[in-house]
Amino acid sequence: MAWLAEHRDGTLFELRDALSAQGITISKSALHRFLVRHGQTRKKRLATR
Repeated sequence: MAWLAEHRDGTLFELRDALSAQGITISKSALHRFLVRHGQTRKKRLATR
């Protein structure tokens, strides 16, 4: 979860690659389900005017 705080605009693929560097293998869909289950959204938001 620390990676999420540091990389607010990160993608699921970037997060998966960061986990892979630590020896954790996970699919994009499993990672997405984990984030949804823990209330973390990775959807980028448009800047407000």
